[in-house]
Amino acid sequence: MRAGELLTVKGAAKVLLVKPTTVREWLKAGKLKGVKMGRLWRVRESELEVFLREGEGKWQVPEMDPEAFLRGEL
Repeated sequence: MRAGELLTVKGAAKVLLVKPTTVREWLKAGKLKGVKMGRLWRVRESELEVFLREGEGKWQVPEMDPEAFLRGEL
């Protein structure tokens, strides 16, 4: 990606490894900054970097016992 590149919702979702609907929800809620062009959203690459940097430590992955998972207990 080029610096300052504008990504589509689909492109941003691909980078963030989420569904486009999730990106749209974050944009509407103001969690992710974007530019609305008519009916379409665009997200700057730099805003994705800020979003990811600010999110560090906010998302927690629950501890999982791999053995319990293999036994089908989870």
